[in-house]
Amino acid sequence: MLFRFFFCRRYYAIVHPLSAMAVHSKSRTRKLIAVTWVVPLILASPYLYCRSYTFTIHSRYGVASRQICADRFDDVGDHFRRGFFLLLFVVVYVVPMFLIGVTCVRIAVTLHRPTTTSTDTSAAAPVTRQREENKRRVSNSCQPCVMYSLFRERRSI
Repeated sequence: MLFRFFFCRRYYAIVHPLSAMAVHSKSRTRKLIAVTWVVPLILASPYLYCRSYTFTIHSRYGVASRQICADRFDDVGDHFRRGFFLLLFVVVYVVPMFLIGVTCVRIAVTLHRPTTTSTDTSAAAPVTRQREENKRRVSNSCQPCVMYSLFRERRSI
């Protein structure tokens, strides 16, 4: 979850650099950290409604007995299990992947857009060329991070 907030922070810093300082404050960071803890707690709360039972195996070599914890989703309703896992799929996978994809595309478009300058002097041309080269380097360095995040998100489900 924190990785998703990282992408949003980077999005604001690159695409909206003037408003990024207003968006990123200590109080907002504290709120994001709180959300990072509260949302998973809420999503995991249905597992608090579970039961345990003893599972015993008998054989000629002896008896093995263990306590097993099982969810009680079927006791809640007929379609609760399917709805809960569909909600988890959407909240944990689909929405973050959409947000990460949109922010990365917007960052790439912003970084590949040519820089316009109001003065067209011979001294400003090397600086503009250097800025363009630096933007392309940053854009190319973002691509492995995006691919890693996409792979990581698919593996976490």
